[in-house]
Amino acid sequence: MPWSPRLVRGEAATLWDTRHGHGEIAAYLHDLGGRSICIHVRNQTLLSILVAVSGCGVAGTDPVAGDDGVGPMDPVTMSEIVISPSGFEARVVGDAAVLHDFTAKLVAPDGSARDVTSEVSFSLADSRFGRFHGNQLTVAGGGAGPTQVVATLGMQRGTAPLTVFVTGIRNQGAPDATPVLFDSATPASGCAPTVAYPADQTLVPANLGSLDVHWTDATSDVYRVHVHNTYVDLTYFMPRNPISGDLQWFIVDTDWPVFETSHANIAVEVAGMSSAAPTTKCEAASRTVNVTRDRALGGVYYWSTDWVARAAGLTGQDVVRYDLAKPAIAPAPMFTDATRPSACVGCHALSRDGKRIAMTLDSANGRGSVVDLPTNRELMPAGASAPRWSTAVFNHDGSKLVAVQDGQMRLITATSGETLATLPNTAGTIAGNPEFSPDGTRFVNVESTGTDDWAFGNASIVVRSFDNTTNTFGPAQVLMPFDAVDGMQSYYPSWSPDGQWLAVTRSPFGNSYANPDATIWVVKADGTVPWIELPTTQGVMDSWARWMPYPSALGDEKVYFLTFSSTRSFGTRIPDGGLPQIWVAPFFPGRALAGAPASAPAYRAPFQSIYASNHNAQWAAGVVNAQ
Repeated sequence: MPWSPRLVRGEAATLWDTRHGHGEIAAYLHDLGGRSICIHVRNQTLLSILVAVSGCGVAGTDPVAGDDGVGPMDPVTMSEIVISPSGFEARVVGDAAVLHDFTAKLVAPDGSARDVTSEVSFSLADSRFGRFHGNQLTVAGGGAGPTQVVATLGMQRGTAPLTVFVTGIRNQGAPDATPVLFDSATPASGCAPTVAYPADQTLVPANLGSLDVHWTDATSDVYRVHVHNTYVDLTYFMPRNPISGDLQWFIVDTDWPVFETSHANIAVEVAGMSSAAPTTKCEAASRTVNVTRDRALGGVYYWSTDWVARAAGLTGQDVVRYDLAKPAIAPAPMFTDATRPSACVGCHALSRDGKRIAMTLDSANGRGSVVDLPTNRELMPAGASAPRWSTAVFNHDGSKLVAVQDGQMRLITATSGETLATLPNTAGTIAGNPEFSPDGTRFVNVESTGTDDWAFGNASIVVRSFDNTTNTFGPAQVLMPFDAVDGMQSYYPSWSPDGQWLAVTRSPFGNSYANPDATIWVVKADGTVPWIELPTTQGVMDSWARWMPYPSALGDEKVYFLTFSSTRSFGTRIPDGGLPQIWVAPFFPGRALAGAPASAPAYRAPFQSIYASNHNAQWAAGVVNAQ
């Protein structure tokens, strides 16, 4: 009798030849254990997967003998689709598209071949690189780097490597002769523009979206910005912006997709020239922007005060959301003035799947609200019977909350607000800033001898176990005690996606809320690694560190990204700082475990408005909208 194996994901297998009999397609797979896996398809529907020593009968019959009159079918190596050319290099220069014809052959095991160019369907593994019309490929420069040409014939598929190179000159309003003058000019010393952003060795995700380049300069009136990597070589020329004076900048935005697809580190070079002395040029040193091999994903909800909107008489304050997987959809407020449930909506937290949001409706210690985002339905009791809290956080599956009111934490249901358990505080302390670990088995919060559960003084970080079945918490264990000598307190803890690390904000003395001396630290959740201060966050009011929900990689090295709010300067566009913006810094856990520097320079998240105060970025798997 046939039996159905469980196929393990990633199990190596080789597709064998197919035969046709009685309207069925019998296809063989050969796994590493030497067994033949027989797949029967009738009317393009998979009927069964049978494992046999050899042969392939009709589904539901003995796989060796069969009962269809065809008898045993000995597996033979499958024919192969061979695409030509293989390894083609398309070089797009300027706006000139590259057109090239491809052919395909079906090569049998005995070496015989027939042309199937007109029978296969050609495509690209990544459609951003170009498109096929029949067997002719058109590459217009929408993507760069390595990809694959794909030829499909029925159930068979062949691939061939393709590499696209993009080179271009983009004149942004400079005199037409500017590129030639820069090429022929001699480098001069002592006059180079000062690059203000990005910092050298900044790490960004491949889907950053746009890259700001900022510099200060007092002498040149025309500039060249050269941005390039292994596959992309783009040069931008622009005149001096007379309005901004010595503060100059340029944004690589419409061309970013070619850098995203190339997944290669980028060199950024800025040079200036005076039109009165075009025989010399002033060149700044090159800076490197490292790029992850994958895209950053997740939905972010952050508090924003739009000063332009407020100047126009609008509310201008709201929770704004943005999904990194949907860059074409701009960040937008959760509510409009017509739909906002109260004048002050904030202190928000997301379930990990992004389907629920908890928030307060009347500022801190106001009415608590939980909204089911797919249905846009309020889950908590309304009006006077609504629970109240200053902050709240979901457990791992979004079914429960720990809510804080007047320094006391309660475990409640996320649908009715019913109290399931009351968490004891260490004697003489109040609690706040609760967070569940991603797997729901551990819990972290702040304990303080102060009097305010959202603006702490003398705060420590404590961790404890949690049993989601019995709704019980273990005893609090101090992970980061308050340092009475230096007055250093710790607060705003956040679990890393793997549950192994905690990001923490620390500041000396004073209040935890908007402390201008705050810095970001990372600590191993089990306390086995010395606390790590991220050097990238030694700025002004660096606070509210939160992890992006998914890991990334630089080459083969795992990296997590942390977002935080900071009033630091943003190059030449916010040169004096003072406006809270969301910044992003990497954390390399492998380096941290080895005792090596574990971070790199931070970048400003480009999706946010530069005319708004933005902070308290909370992350979920994605943005979920009402259906």
